[in-house]
Amino acid sequence: MFKQSTRNLRVKLACLPMQILAPKLYLDVQYMIGLDNDESVTDVPRPSIKWIKQKYNTADFVGVEVGVHMGLNAESIIQMLNPKMFCAVDIKVFDEARKRLPKTVKFIEKSSVEAAKSFADKSLDFVYIDAAHDYLHVKEDLAAWYP
Repeated sequence: MFKQSTRNLRVKLACLPMQILAPKLYLDVQYMIGLDNDESVTDVPRPSIKWIKQKYNTADFVGVEVGVHMGLNAESIIQMLNPKMFCAVDIKVFDEARKRLPKTVKFIEKSSVEAAKSFADKSLDFVYIDAAHDYLHVKEDLAAWYP
């Protein structure tokens, strides 16, 4: 509980300039990352996925999760959004993920940056980046996947 509440405080402080400069965007981000409720960041479906479901018709979506691990979040994304096509990217896809996820999921065992090269620009509706969580890797992932 303490860790979650300090996370919320840190994120709220970091978002303060956005709240002042772009209040509508701030409200969307606040909802998207779950600052307006008591959900843990480990709860699925994640607030950002709920937000996508509310904002868009996802029936024709093509999406990717980078950093699949055991497949729990990927399973939640698939159940919530029901995308037309879903790819699970991880440097090593665990058997648990392969068993948990539907047979229609395309597994790609590559680094995030290498896997991004497999997709044409603007061919994806969403990319859920959840691989390495340090600054440099996240920066590389964003640069690789952004169209």
